[in-house]
Amino acid sequence: MKNNRLMKWMILLILVVFSACQATPAPAAETEAPVPTEAQAPRTIDESNAGTLKVVLTEAISTGSVNISWTADGDAFWAEDQYTALLHDGETAAEIARFVPGINSAIYDTSPDGNTIAYSVENDDIRLFDLEAESDAVVISTGFPYSGAFFSPDGKTLAVPSLMDIKVVLYNAATGVKSGSLSGFSTAAPVYNAKFSPDGDTLLWFARGTVQPMDIDSGVMGPILSHEDFVTNQMVSPDGKVIATTAAGMVDDAYQPLLTLWNAQTGDKMAQIAMPAYYTAISVSPDSALIAAGTEEGVVIFSSPFGEEIGHYETSEAITDLEFSPDGTRLATVLESGYLQFYSP
Repeated sequence: MKNNRLMKWMILLILVVFSACQATPAPAAETEAPVPTEAQAPRTIDESNAGTLKVVLTEAISTGSVNISWTADGDAFWAEDQYTALLHDGETAAEIARFVPGINSAIYDTSPDGNTIAYSVENDDIRLFDLEAESDAVVISTGFPYSGAFFSPDGKTLAVPSLMDIKVVLYNAATGVKSGSLSGFSTAAPVYNAKFSPDGDTLLWFARGTVQPMDIDSGVMGPILSHEDFVTNQMVSPDGKVIATTAAGMVDDAYQPLLTLWNAQTGDKMAQIAMPAYYTAISVSPDSALIAAGTEEGVVIFSSPFGEEIGHYETSEAITDLEFSPDGTRLATVLESGYLQFYSP
């Protein structure tokens, strides 16, 4: 009996010691719910960062040189030559749509909404092809020879320069109905053309070495901007205050490629910048503070309106076109081999 009691006490003591040695489980740590973070908004290209831009995207979009133009919302861009119009995603550059009208056709312009292409077959009627419907939505029989066609910034009007008279005939892009015409430009040159300003308030006429703005509402012609040689690029700043042109001219007893910034109201030269390489394209930023110029050797960015150089980027081949995105966060450039590059802060 005594031995039994002793055995029970020994077993109880062992159990107590064993229990005491077991670690007490720690209470579960409270986990905090993850705090959502807002995506950092893309930075706008401005004077503070235009000198340190980076190539954030390089993509082959064509087998040769093309012109580039953003859609109004910046979600996509057109890359086009005379025979092909390609619509690409504005972030990834992935191809969204392709339009190839065939032989004996010419593409004139693409719409700001990313859906319509103005073209002709054998330089006859102007056709407006609807990408969504995959068919011609409008056919315009001008009744006169023309040199091309271009959309207004809002896409509602198609403008057609006449080869019979120095005038631009306007058509409703939705119906093809003639809505008016603009004239007042005078030139001895047999070939002329015109383009809308980004805000749609000005029509910029140009022929050989002459450029002249016109207020569309009043029909009043602005100052004549004369150059020594053919004007290769011309555009009005989005705020309507500056006209940028490129043409060769004499500076310091040397004939050089020149970028000239003009006061759009008075015609005064506000800046003139000579470069060793020819200018191939120009674009003004949405806030009108910067001008990007493409050359045979790269991209140069200047302040506007006084032309101070604040960014210079060399490329292995010539730039054929470039354009700031509508939000000003990207500068799209195209090399003559058909490669697209996006510059961004």
